Amino acid sequence: MTEKRCLYCETLYVPYGRQAKRQKVCGAAECVAKHKRALARRWWAARPERRQARNEKKRIWANKCDYWREYRTQNAAYTSRNRSQSRTRMQERRELEAVLRRPVEYLDGLKAPGGQMFANQDLLAKNIEEEPGATRMFANQDLLNQRLDGTLRYLKAQAVFANFRSIDGGGVSKVK
Repeated sequence: MTEKRCLYCETLYVPYGRQAKRQKVCGAAECVAKHKRALARRWWAARPERRQARNEKKRIWANKCDYWREYRTQNAAYTSRNRSQSRTRMQERRELEAVLRRPVEYLDGLKAPGGQMFANQDLLAKNIEEEPGATRMFANQDLLNQRLDGTLRYLKAQAVFANFRSIDGGGVSKVK
């Protein structure tokens, strides 16, 4: 009998005689479980009305037995951590959306006081001289870091929302 390569671990295996033609994975429990999950995902994706009906039944059950309220009271630490993470995530998203609403103005705001996009040693020295009591010993890196952080925030916003637009099919982002 010829050997086949497992879809998941990619090892060679000899298929079981009766199922040789349709067997896709080796006999390892992990590979069989992965394949079973993949088949189930495909089955549910092909039947959205069944998934919707199943989810509705689960929702009714959860409401009837007050599952989520009980879960939140029994797992207070998890709940507060999740809420905190959600707040942080939403705040980040709002900031990124603000950057993308006015990208030109945002990038112009990153310019150094002299109108230059990137700071050089002379410009840094001027900023130090403007501060009362500051000595011109070494150039201050804060200005460079501020410009770099702002530029990176803009690029991150571009990447995040470009992914959402590609999922939507090139249209306006549905993320709010």
